[in-house]
Amino acid sequence: MKANAGLQIIFAFFLGLVVVAFVGIGVNTFYPQPEYLMYGGDDTGAALSQVARQLRETMASALASTEPEAVDPVDDLRAKRERRGA
Repeated sequence: MKANAGLQIIFAFFLGLVVVAFVGIGVNTFYPQPEYLMYGGDDTGAALSQVARQLRETMASALASTEPEAVDPVDDLRAKRERRGA
């Protein structure tokens, strides 16, 4: 009986491998990999890097133009109390 249980485990393992291989081959057959244009002969990668560079420059200039305000939490609490009338 124990030999039979061991064979069932081995059979189940290999049956699982066959099912996984069947599904993988089927997916690869009917859904081929997309063509990646970034690594192709066109300049899509260069255009994307230019957009990224422009975005970095825009964000850097936006952050540089704003000055952080000095916020004192104690002043905020005092202002809230004054508004409440306490």
